Amino acid sequence: MSTIVKRLISAAHVAIFTYGFLLQRNDSELSNINAIGFSIYCSRGAALCLAFDMAIIMLLVCRKLLSYIARIVFAFNIGHGTISEGSNSSLTYYHRFLAYHILVFLTIHLLGHCVNFYRLEQLGRGSAMSYHFGTWAGVTGYWMLLLLGIMFITAHQKIRKRNYEVFWYTHHLALLVMAFYTFHGYGCFVKTNDGECRGYNSWKYIVLASIIYVIERLLRTFESFQPIVLSSAIAHPGGAIELNFKQPSLHYRPGQHVYLNIPRLSKFEWHPFTITSSPFEQYISLDIRQDGDWTRNLARLLGYGPETPRIEQIQVVRDRSLLPLIKVDGPYGGPKDDVLDFDHAVLIGTGNGITTFSGILRHIWFRHQETQSSRLETLDLYWVSRDANKLEWFQSLFSMEKTMELFRTGLIRIHIYFTSETAYSSSSSSPSPSALCNNLSPRRSSSIGIKRSQQNDEAIRRENKRTQNPLPPAIETTTTTESIGLASGSGRRRYSEDDDEHEEHEELLSPLDRYGGGDSALESGLLISLQSISSPSINPQPTSHSSTATAAAAAVARAAENIEQGDDAIIGPNNIHFGRPDFATLFEDMKSRLLFQEEESNGEGNDSENDGDGNQDIGQQQQRQQRQQGRRRQRQQSSSAGKIIRVGVFYCGSPGLGRTLAHECSRSSDSRIKFVFSGQ
Repeated sequence: MSTIVKRLISAAHVAIFTYGFLLQRNDSELSNINAIGFSIYCSRGAALCLAFDMAIIMLLVCRKLLSYIARIVFAFNIGHGTISEGSNSSLTYYHRFLAYHILVFLTIHLLGHCVNFYRLEQLGRGSAMSYHFGTWAGVTGYWMLLLLGIMFITAHQKIRKRNYEVFWYTHHLALLVMAFYTFHGYGCFVKTNDGECRGYNSWKYIVLASIIYVIERLLRTFESFQPIVLSSAIAHPGGAIELNFKQPSLHYRPGQHVYLNIPRLSKFEWHPFTITSSPFEQYISLDIRQDGDWTRNLARLLGYGPETPRIEQIQVVRDRSLLPLIKVDGPYGGPKDDVLDFDHAVLIGTGNGITTFSGILRHIWFRHQETQSSRLETLDLYWVSRDANKLEWFQSLFSMEKTMELFRTGLIRIHIYFTSETAYSSSSSSPSPSALCNNLSPRRSSSIGIKRSQQNDEAIRRENKRTQNPLPPAIETTTTTESIGLASGSGRRRYSEDDDEHEEHEELLSPLDRYGGGDSALESGLLISLQSISSPSINPQPTSHSSTATAAAAAVARAAENIEQGDDAIIGPNNIHFGRPDFATLFEDMKSRLLFQEEESNGEGNDSENDGDGNQDIGQQQQRQQRQQGRRRQRQQSSSAGKIIRVGVFYCGSPGLGRTLAHECSRSSDSRIKFVFSGQ
């Protein structure tokens, strides 16, 4: 869809340029100035394109207005995946696309007038320099050229990523550009044969767009005027900061984002962040990486800046005076909760784009706790990143506790690709490969209630009771974690000598002493992994704890070594690869696998889903059976109706890969299976 829109935009520019070109050339009242020739036609045609671009590019930053329009459009099922309900990525993409058109036609307009002024000097109508710097059109034109040059340079990806504040402030020079442009044509450069000034009408489009923009900014200011008190802030290993707050008036859907402002850091800066919580949760969560000055200053404000020693476990900010007031604008962006409407879903994120899918997985987990069934049977999550040092941030972003529950049902598979030549670079601030494997181990206890552990909540409550600061109630959760009894130092459960589980516990610990190497972080992750792997739901074959523990510990240690050497590794549901993914091959393999599974399921008429642990709660078993029956009925209905398998491919990342994925979706679809692409 984006390719079609781009072609339409380019075609519109060609049409507008041609119209302006012919309008100037065929105007009999402008025969005197038309004596200049071809260059005057080009400059006038380019000027008309610039008038169109200046108005549209200002409307593209009116995200609230576009969000309202998109909701109306989606109500009629039109344009899905194009505007994406005001998606930040989509709007930014078209904003840049128009900016490149401005650059092209600005160059044509400038070069055309350089030739025009030279020709006027030859015709004896004044010096070229007097036209360049002695007329209102020339002065405002060069001021706009200077300001736009600064905006183009500071909008470069490297500058924007390293110093977002420079980009943010310099981009507001656009207001001056619009002001200069409004009065650019009042110098009466274009005159009729009788010497009368030809009317200048481009300002009308700019003024109309400016009025809409001012209304947009006033609405945003009004809706986000009231500051919000943070409920909690959590620092994760790897430097990520998680903010939790309550805002009953903010109704969002999975995959959407908000703009965040912290007056204590800056009264004017607003930064976009994806909502990583589910609408089912009591709190709204934002996960923030320390990528720029603003995010690093936020971490410093909370006491966990880049200068502080790295932490091995999540830390809750207990000093309530450190929690700043925040302002939130949104939500914006295209919701992704329609992932449940497909038979199979593929979630693909590059770099920070993976944050879009954190809330989606959590939403799926909550939906699976309900008795109602969904169409979704399997899900593949792909994360493409440059280096392995971001693994720790990845695990802090996704609740491994909930992900593992989805993994054990056979619903989710995780595929991680690292594309840099140097797979893993060791530094004082980077975790060891063994710690990375610990972070990705099944049933890791870094988060409970989806990222807010009961241990940390209890610690906050104790601290608040001491300081007389009330804490809002914790997020409700239906699960518990085996790690509640783990000692914080080594991760080992505290047992007394006469404990019935003491002997079994010691049997599990022997391989840890052999493979842990004194790494308490790895030791903790291994123990939790072994407890999970030893459960009948994952390993139904009876075997001794010692053999299972030894095999699991060796596998995790081997995975750590593979990561350090840049080789593929498998840790629980995580398939780690080094190199760029070949989505053409991956889609073909996926297509073959899904068609084979569909043929098998239609032949057997039942599900192969594991019924789980025999000790599982009866209510959970009933819910699982109801979901199985619901999916079986849906499959039988689809088979009888002759419906095809629908695969939803959801992407958030660079436009280049998005175009590749859209092409592969179209190429891989046929009469039996259809790949539907939705990208931001």
